[in-house]
Amino acid sequence: MNKTSILSHKDYQDAVDKLLTYYGYNAKLEYWTLTNNKPVRLDVYGTCARKEICNNTTVAIEVSRTSRLEKDLDRVYTVKASYGFVLAVKQGFEVPAVGSGNVFVVRNLEELENKLRELLKVPKDYPMTTAELLARVPKYQDLDEAFDKFGVPVEIRERARRLLLHAHTTCYKLYKDYEDLYYMRINGKGYYAVGDEVAYNILHQLGLVDITRDRGTGYNVVITNENVTSVEAENYVSKVEEELRKLIEMHGWEVALMTYAERFKVNNDEPLFPSRIEYCNKSGYDCPYSWPPDLKRALVSVSALYPVLKERYQEFWEGLAKLGLAFECEGVRLLPEASEIIFELVINKLTDFIKNEEIVKDLASLNVLYHFFPLTPDKLERFYDMLKILGLSLNDLEKASQNLHTKGVISGFNKDAPPHMLIFDETKFKKEIVNEIKQLYIIK
Repeated sequence: MNKTSILSHKDYQDAVDKLLTYYGYNAKLEYWTLTNNKPVRLDVYGTCARKEICNNTTVAIEVSRTSRLEKDLDRVYTVKASYGFVLAVKQGFEVPAVGSGNVFVVRNLEELENKLRELLKVPKDYPMTTAELLARVPKYQDLDEAFDKFGVPVEIRERARRLLLHAHTTCYKLYKDYEDLYYMRINGKGYYAVGDEVAYNILHQLGLVDITRDRGTGYNVVITNENVTSVEAENYVSKVEEELRKLIEMHGWEVALMTYAERFKVNNDEPLFPSRIEYCNKSGYDCPYSWPPDLKRALVSVSALYPVLKERYQEFWEGLAKLGLAFECEGVRLLPEASEIIFELVINKLTDFIKNEEIVKDLASLNVLYHFFPLTPDKLERFYDMLKILGLSLNDLEKASQNLHTKGVISGFNKDAPPHMLIFDETKFKKEIVNEIKQLYIIK
């Protein structure tokens, strides 16, 4: 088996990150930018940090493992970096001719390094690094190859694969404790199976999973080999991508984007405010490192529509579960590898929506009003930070609140002094915001 045929998408990103750093670049993974009013995400983007090596150049790189090569090339062209690469590691197809003089398709990490050295005119005595990178990247067996080797029946393979993806996404309870001492005595143990023991045992023997005690209620399955699990997840998402596309067309791009924005199923009646927007800005946790303000604002804007689209949203999640892309355990969560595919499938609709700047700002402003007001002193710092993150102003909030003032729900908006406005009836205030959101959705 070829060394690099057993690397996950994330393995390739990490290796490219190290490769670019070695050649003087400051590399950013999951890099977001807005080009021609269209959000674009790159696997890796490098800006020159050591001028003596990389000559003030920039590099855009996409890893084409399970995605369409044409789509990855389009991303690289759109960003217009000094040099663009598509690392086409998918097996079994010819590398196409590329028209642009600064965009290249390469088949492996060594070819990428050689081309980069040629472009940067790196001296021959500056050592190559690909072999060292591959030595550091985890290697593992292919799951289907292991199934074939040991003659695992097809039906059990699919059960094992489903358990693996479930445990990768959220908790998977295999055993639950008996609550009655009588059953403990007659069974000779204090727990009973509630999960798929056969599938677990197969995966456990392959070194992919184990069990751990869960807060005194039983035992959960835990992943012990994230690399092979990630590859399986990527392959599975690629396999069901067409069904996912149909599901989005059936229920609407807005609910798909809400699912992308908050990757667990929400079940309330409030406008959705994606927590990852704030986490991303402060820590980079569980989200792209650099979202443009226009994209963040659009996500908050569309998420405000949740009360209007709740039924469609709930049905969409049911569809995801049937496709094997969402799993339940203490709530329902989205398979992580499905997230970016969902975004890719709705990006054109989102691009069109962003052009409606006034409605986008109004919806985002109403969402902020709903979740941050009454503006008590303990919320002030977060509030002003959020306005900056979303590219909103107090003028935008004042405009969005005008109808609420006319209806007598709030005082006039005072931009000069917090708390900026007083709320006379908080229940009515929130109800009227939802009504305003509904009216904007009709206009949209």
